[in-house]
Amino acid sequence: MESNLYRHLAGGQIGPYLRAAPRVFRQWSALRPQGEVFSPGRDGTVLVVRAADG
Repeated sequence: MESNLYRHLAGGQIGPYLRAAPRVFRQWSALRPQGEVFSPGRDGTVLVVRAADG
């Protein structure tokens, strides 16, 4: 989870979190990390899967 979004949730600031989450989704959707499966959620969460050797 993006750190600013986490701070909003930790502080109980749901409104600011919901307003910021779409911006974070747009930013993260443009990323294409090499060697990883990257799946941003519209709610500000992200799932990253990395293959490890061995």
